Amino acid sequence: MLVNVREEVINIISGLLLLAISLVIFLFGVGRALKFTRFILLGLIRLKKGDDYYPVTPFGFKGKLVYSDENINAKIFRSSKYLVQAKPDFIYETAYQRYTLIEYKERNGKVYLSDEIQMLTSVLAVRNSFNITHAYVVTGKDKKGGVLTDSATIYEQVKPYIDETRKINNSGKTSKASPAKYKCSTCAMRASCKFQVY
Repeated sequence: MLVNVREEVINIISGLLLLAISLVIFLFGVGRALKFTRFILLGLIRLKKGDDYYPVTPFGFKGKLVYSDENINAKIFRSSKYLVQAKPDFIYETAYQRYTLIEYKERNGKVYLSDEIQMLTSVLAVRNSFNITHAYVVTGKDKKGGVLTDSATIYEQVKPYIDETRKINNSGKTSKASPAKYKCSTCAMRASCKFQVY
């Protein structure tokens, strides 16, 4: 019974779609009509598939992978407004024109403040290309993040860290190293670091 009702709704919507497309072409032209048609068709596909449209991700939410930095030709995202660039680990489509960004850390430890700053900076860089509504930093044992605010608010949060990074890059000087066994064991630079603690 429910399947028949759904099929009937889809048939009615399809008929109305043809009428709406004709009206949009008449009023706004072919370009906008094609965008409108794509939006409606994707909506119909999702309506037909229901809750099974998106698979469950390895991170515990439903979504379709649209970007991975594991691809050799992975894009570097840039924001000319905030002057940041990033190459996040994963981006998933979770709803029509809504995306979730993942920064994945292979360590089994906790999420550090620097990880959260990296995630938020990545969001600023990526939002020119994708409407990122959620973002998470994930380790083997921890996960932090969630629903995001607007880009201006995010930028105010990370601006002091971005400014400090720019000062370091411009001066060529870094802050004093503070190695510790627990930090060195999970650091990506441990193979080439002269301060490493074993």
